[in-house]
Amino acid sequence: AVWESNDIITVLEEALRSGEQSGKSMLPSAGPSRERVLAELTALDSPQTGLAIGSAGYVYMRGASFGEKPPADGANLPALRETFIDSLRALEERLTRTPGPYFEEDFGVLDIALWPSLERQAAGLPAFRSFQLRGSKDFPAVAAWLAAMDSRPAVRTVASDDGTLLRLFSRVFGMAGGAPPSDAPAEFGGHAAKEAAAKLVRNRAAVAADIVEHAGLSSSLTREVTLDVIDASLALVASRLVGEPADSSRVPKEHASAAASVVSAALAFLRTRVSAPRDMSASAAVQLRAACAIEAAVAYDRFGYN
Repeated sequence: AVWESNDIITVLEEALRSGEQSGKSMLPSAGPSRERVLAELTALDSPQTGLAIGSAGYVYMRGASFGEKPPADGANLPALRETFIDSLRALEERLTRTPGPYFEEDFGVLDIALWPSLERQAAGLPAFRSFQLRGSKDFPAVAAWLAAMDSRPAVRTVASDDGTLLRLFSRVFGMAGGAPPSDAPAEFGGHAAKEAAAKLVRNRAAVAADIVEHAGLSSSLTREVTLDVIDASLALVASRLVGEPADSSRVPKEHASAAASVVSAALAFLRTRVSAPRDMSASAAVQLRAACAIEAAVAYDRFGYN
């Protein structure tokens, strides 16, 4: 069995290249170059022999190693920041050895191995430590590498988005005090928005059931009416995403206030619940959140109140 991420990358690369797959190898086939890349891959996050950028970044972002409680006064943060910056300097120097943005002349296994850590740190560090990696003038090679990775179609297919990652840090890792994620500008009617609408419509029954189960709704409406109101709100979100007229006539006027309350809470919950790439692509999740935020805000305008 193979379970270490870097070993999996190597095994998959060799398996694909030994078959009938086309495309350029992401690992040198033989000789000193192959040995060097494999050695770097093995030592990538070692504090002694590698860049250690992954562990240093996570520890600085969280304020302590995983399993440890961060000091309440944050007295250790300056030292953690310096350790992280030392790792960034090493990464910057390594990336400047090649003319392009990647570790080697072309995209390869080292880029793949480092991407998950840097993707998460690029999302979390601005929120939790006011530390920017994307577009950094202090570390231009790192910024160029992030931009190059962000632009790759395969990366965009599996990438998460900042909203998903920040909520992950808060809920799973227990991190607190970060700036709340904000919605990116809406671009309704485009490919990403249509993807979000299609996924929402296809899974609307499961989404509605999840909202009823986990959103903590408090309403005078029956469960049956509540589910119908939630379904109507999902239809409104889908209509907004694809740029079509919205129909709110399904909700009886006598339920106006209660329905508006349910819609506001349900869509606020869905906005935080959607996860990329679990539910949809990162760009689609961004559009879904934006549509949910708008519809949640205008619920009382749309349905009225008693």
